[in-house]
Amino acid sequence: MVPIAPGSPTCRAVAPSAPSELAWLLNLLVQTARYAEPALAELDKSLLPGIVQLRSPIQERFNRLWGDDLAGCPELVYVAHQANCLLDESPRPLLEWLAAPDRGSTWARGMLTEPENERPAVVSRLRMLRENAKSRHAYRNILIDVWQLASGAWDRAGRAAVAEACDAWNAKLGTGASIEELMPPRHPLTRADRLGFDDLFEHRNEFALSPLYFCLSGGHVIDLYEYVHIAVPASDLLPGFASSRSQREFTS
Repeated sequence: MVPIAPGSPTCRAVAPSAPSELAWLLNLLVQTARYAEPALAELDKSLLPGIVQLRSPIQERFNRLWGDDLAGCPELVYVAHQANCLLDESPRPLLEWLAAPDRGSTWARGMLTEPENERPAVVSRLRMLRENAKSRHAYRNILIDVWQLASGAWDRAGRAAVAEACDAWNAKLGTGASIEELMPPRHPLTRADRLGFDDLFEHRNEFALSPLYFCLSGGHVIDLYEYVHIAVPASDLLPGFASSRSQREFTS
């Protein structure tokens, strides 16, 4: 683990994150914000034909499961972290954990990147997934159905593209620039002051970074207490990977 710049957080890993790929797709499917539909349409036309058709049925099942006012699926990355499989190139360990969660796993802590008024709702979702087998089964089935569409593209090209992007990011992180300076346009870290976590790395001293194949613009920043998880578009360091980008973003 090497600090990026004096006083900067340490990078503990640059690695694929299939659970984050899944979280990105699920968020676009269930999110009510205006960016979701254009971003889905772009994916439908490029990397993932057919994704748009999932929006209505998945959104209906997701809303029926939770019945709350929380937008998107901010709980999913925390679930994967609790299951100790966030930095995994397959969603299988996550799905296995949801089938039979380890009661000794760590509860989500921190959440400095979540709006303070939304943290109780995220915790409520996480508690339900740990304690309610019926809800957990319904949630797992939603994830399975989303990944069933995405898995072919991931196996054919996504995994290799992310591995290449990981190599590129390792080289870029070795230049000594700060993590904020390295972020692509429209990434949440470029707007941390407006999003309320500009002091994040005064409280956290490690991060892990995952390039996402299905993320064409933006990214996420999620405080997991032990470290901060940063997701970026895999395409940003792979010229010609995507011919166009959405100007919308998923911010966590």
